[in-house]
Amino acid sequence: MQCSRCETTNPEDNLFCEGCGTRMGDSAPAAATADLCVCGVPLSEMDADGFCSGCGRRLKRPPEDHIEIELLPGFAGVSDRGLRHSRNEDRFALVRSGNSYALIVCDGVSMSPDADQASSAAVQSAAEVFTKGLAEADFVAVDLLRESVRQAAQAVNRLAKQTSESPSTTLVAAIFNDNRLTVGWLGDSRAYWLVGPDATQITHDHSWLNSPAAREAGVDAAKSANAHALMRWVGADAPDLEPEIAQHNLTAEGMLLLCSDGLWNYAPGAQDIAALVTRLNTPVASALTLSRDLIEFARSQGGHDNITAAILRYPVSEGHPNGG
Repeated sequence: MQCSRCETTNPEDNLFCEGCGTRMGDSAPAAATADLCVCGVPLSEMDADGFCSGCGRRLKRPPEDHIEIELLPGFAGVSDRGLRHSRNEDRFALVRSGNSYALIVCDGVSMSPDADQASSAAVQSAAEVFTKGLAEADFVAVDLLRESVRQAAQAVNRLAKQTSESPSTTLVAAIFNDNRLTVGWLGDSRAYWLVGPDATQITHDHSWLNSPAAREAGVDAAKSANAHALMRWVGADAPDLEPEIAQHNLTAEGMLLLCSDGLWNYAPGAQDIAALVTRLNTPVASALTLSRDLIEFARSQGGHDNITAAILRYPVSEGHPNGG
């Protein structure tokens, strides 16, 4: 059943929309006034999650549902709740210090409790490590990435101790310094390097499909219900918290894209991503504009998951993305 207000598709037996809280079956819901919900309850009595205490209608969505960050025209990102989830469990951060840059994208594991808190805690802790580390003249990118993951894991573990549960998140992070790109990851959030019409997927998913067990299973492994089950993540119950790391020397003008599976599920291959970016990446598109367009593409395909895209153009320019 589709909500008449926000167009979210809900289970047939839902009384209220999972997206906006509107009572299902209301064909033309009235608008709230500046002071009152349509049911007459004062907006001051709205709960912390933005729901009316009288009728349960969602009157205000949290700011985390749509996040935009732009540090430079060529360095920006966007995260969005999508169309089907009730909250955004993705988080990202951008860090700059002089000529050094870092990007982090985390996708809270929806099957775990407090997934949004896990991704938020992980991103915040990793960003703090990068903010301090990039300011040091002699930092080592690999060491800094490992420390960011260690601090992110500690932050998520503290959540686990508070709740006696095991919240968890994926993590992909990248550092750019002195024409060298260093990427570290745990899980299935991805990093791509794009040059012209071509793309290289730097990361590979830590999923069952890429495991020895899947290789032994043969060609039908991709059809398994466990194909995309995570084998590595950040969380108290994680089997391995050592990030996989890749390094590249950059010799050509290009673009780094970090994203969650809410984007790449609709463009699963590297060349699918390349074709999508080529189509959207107009000569005047800033990193923020392109990130927005990537989010809108995923939403137009159904927006079944939270969506995050963070972009760094190389070489990095203080002005127009093409140096103008």
